[in-house]
Amino acid sequence: AWADAQENQYRNLFSDTPELADFALTNSHCKSRHCELSVSISNLEQSDQLVEKINRVLASNNKSAAITVAADPHTGTTRLYISEDPTSFEFN
Repeated sequence: AWADAQENQYRNLFSDTPELADFALTNSHCKSRHCELSVSISNLEQSDQLVEKINRVLASNNKSAAITVAADPHTGTTRLYISEDPTSFEFN
């Protein structure tokens, strides 16, 4: 239930937030502790702008999140791995 609600929340965030209007969310997939968002980009600079803006938008909504980014300008996709639990990305 949490994953479905989070996926909808991220889809709505991209469609309803003017600051994110320049970015096309192509997929959102959430599991128990984190979400993977795929966003179309044209270059690495745009990917950097996306990360800055999503951080700012989440902070303005009082959401603290750990974000890991995988940008691939050759495929035109940036994947954001987002977790509200900062320990979920620890590699032990």
